[in-house]
Amino acid sequence: MQFLIAELAQEEEPTLQAGATYSLWSPLNSHEAAHKLSQLLESDQRAKNA
Repeated sequence: MQFLIAELAQEEEPTLQAGATYSLWSPLNSHEAAHKLSQLLESDQRAKNA
């Protein structure tokens, strides 16, 4: 029983493997995100000025 509990716990907790590569999203060079943020800031500024 203890073996099964340990196996289930191990499946639920993600662990990183030494030497493995993992993909990671980054907003760096995300021009679409920068454009949307700029639009939001501009609309917020217009709302404050109105």
